[in-house]
Amino acid sequence: MDALNGLPEATILRDAEAMAPFLRDESHVRGVPPLAVVRPHGPAALRELVRRAKAEGFGLVPRGAGTGKAGGCVPTERTVVVDLSAWPGDIQVSAQDLCLSAPASAPLRDVKAAAEAQGAKVVFDFSNYIGPFCNTGIMVLPSTIQKDPEMVQALVTSFEEASRKTYADPAFSKEVARKEFPDLPGEVVDKAIDAELKFLIPAQSVVTKQDQWKNLMDMQVYLGNAKGTISFDQIIDNSFADKAVASLK
Repeated sequence: MDALNGLPEATILRDAEAMAPFLRDESHVRGVPPLAVVRPHGPAALRELVRRAKAEGFGLVPRGAGTGKAGGCVPTERTVVVDLSAWPGDIQVSAQDLCLSAPASAPLRDVKAAAEAQGAKVVFDFSNYIGPFCNTGIMVLPSTIQKDPEMVQALVTSFEEASRKTYADPAFSKEVARKEFPDLPGEVVDKAIDAELKFLIPAQSVVTKQDQWKNLMDMQVYLGNAKGTISFDQIIDNSFADKAVASLK
């Protein structure tokens, strides 16, 4: 877009492939392609970008490390993503002032770990507020089930085994997580797994329960991501999950 031409002290991405990683954060929300991704290299560039956005009427979507869980940095129509992932600064925690400050580039997990290291504790969490919640699932076409039900059963059974292993062997879960996130300090990964298991974030079983599904759909309708839903029995098939549970007793 012409409004960004000549923007001082900034890197501008316009290629669709280069902008693809900026369409989502660590939530399930996926945005639309932005007009551009701008990485300002200092306050002057950031101020000029804001001035041009106001003058030209396009929106700005600030993005730090992209580790949010709520889709807050996901681009919408006619917006420019402001990439602050390299913005300088350190995480600072003052237990005396009950204050924490962090640069936009700080991953959420690092901010949380720094706070916990100073004795901070979670005083509110959505796992208790929302209750049982289904946030992912295995989607299979009816034609695939008819063609190879044994393969589908093996997949579902492996998920049931993995769910049980996650809770039964936290040390193994941490080992896997450290390999998945090799760039993070090991102690940060371990604390993240401890928190996930404490608040029952990973599924404990592959069986989908009606209260989990209802809370999911109620939330999606409330957020405007869905206009409505169909009945639980029409969209959820627990027959393979039930067989998985029975086979592992």
